[in-house]
Amino acid sequence: MFDTLEIGQYIDEVIPKSRCHHPITRGTAVKALSLNGLGYNEGRLSLMPNFFEDRATERLLGKGIKPEYLHEYVFGERLGAITAYGPTRLFTLR
Repeated sequence: MFDTLEIGQYIDEVIPKSRCHHPITRGTAVKALSLNGLGYNEGRLSLMPNFFEDRATERLLGKGIKPEYLHEYVFGERLGAITAYGPTRLFTLR
């Protein structure tokens, strides 16, 4: 449903990625956080790599995305950018 509604693409259009150190965009990070929330209730950001280490991340999140890319610093930066932009503003524009 996330892909069908193009939520990730929308987030990436509104808040583009500022650095290119690996392929985790803000939209991909939100998708990963959503998947984590569905299967790993109350998981801390530091536990994200553990959640994804035995999952097919390239199939779930996109080509070239490996579990080791999904760590607390990536999610912290992406969530910080969304917070700075304003979550209500982000999700009420469409």
